[in-house]
Amino acid sequence: MISVAISRYGLVLWHETGEWRVYGLTDARRRSLSGRVRNALSEADAGSRDDALRALLSIGHACLLVDSEIPYCDDDCDGGCSGAAPDSN
Repeated sequence: MISVAISRYGLVLWHETGEWRVYGLTDARRRSLSGRVRNALSEADAGSRDDALRALLSIGHACLLVDSEIPYCDDDCDGGCSGAAPDSN
């Protein structure tokens, strides 16, 4: 799953099945964001996870919140998790 925040609009959740959901601050912004997501995904012909990630991050003011393929720390992590790197947006 990929979760992207769009400043002043809301959140986008994209699943590996190609399905996505939009959560907006208001109904109007949710509808607007839904159109922006649909447009970005169709322009990029987002068939793969990487294509979808690039398409979602191409939306203005987008910020990656969660990418389930990025390793994360468990509770016993000492802060030195291997493989985890901040996303350079």
